[in-house]
Amino acid sequence: MSVYGTDYFSTKKLTIGLDYDGTITADPNLWSGFIKLCKARGHTIKIVTYRTRGQYACDQDILDFAAENGIDYVFTAGKAKTKACPEVSLWIDDMPFTLIESQNPF
Repeated sequence: MSVYGTDYFSTKKLTIGLDYDGTITADPNLWSGFIKLCKARGHTIKIVTYRTRGQYACDQDILDFAAENGIDYVFTAGKAKTKACPEVSLWIDDMPFTLIESQNPF
């Protein structure tokens, strides 16, 4: 079996951190299909948002999307996403600096 062959990659189960604002919101139907496909292949997906829970009246949109797609969610409250969710092995985010940087307190 080749290290880079399809057999190698098809056996690895991923935990995918998917950003909400600017990523899922850019095309919710695309991401719903992606989530369905990933779950069918045995991968775990969770929404990981930089938001603070309760910061916005529209937080319900994240909760609804997560429930409709059968996935978990994490509000990091401006903390680096990689620290809030160290189990994630693959990140999809339109603002990658949020993976390693905490929100500026000023």
